[in-house]
Amino acid sequence: MHPETQFRQQQFLDTLLKLGDQLGAVFHLNVDQIVHPDRLQHLPPGSLGRELIEFLNREQLSPFTTGPRRKQLHDAVHVLTGYGTDLMGEAEVQSFLWGATGHPLNYWLQRQICRAIRRQGVWSEAELRKRLHQAYQRGQRSQFNPNTWAIETQWTLSIAQVQASLAVSPL
Repeated sequence: MHPETQFRQQQFLDTLLKLGDQLGAVFHLNVDQIVHPDRLQHLPPGSLGRELIEFLNREQLSPFTTGPRRKQLHDAVHVLTGYGTDLMGEAEVQSFLWGATGHPLNYWLQRQICRAIRRQGVWSEAELRKRLHQAYQRGQRSQFNPNTWAIETQWTLSIAQVQASLAVSPL
């Protein structure tokens, strides 16, 4: 990806995240910090909490520690679903969430990510549609809701146990 394009995408993401925090404050959706890496890194290997920290380290990401619950749990949704952090993985996460919750923001975000995917020209339209439809259906079959996900009670459980409790089928 061209450095200027990457810079613009990062600016857009930063603006979107700040806007999310601001709207969260206006609508009283912001919550205390949920992800505490210093605590989670000491959990047993294979546990949701430890897998999240290993995911963040592997992807060289910092956890979201401010704003609404949905925002703070975004990376944990990647771990739960197994979708990557490339554009296709981000689109799959949004499709999964749209299927699970029916929230129009997830549909809108998925559409914006799809525009960037199409500009890259890496994925065929058929493959893009197939993967997003599969993620959407997977979300519909689940019992997942990021607003009510009691992740704090599941940090020590294995990914398979958490997936089973939320009816999230493994990839």
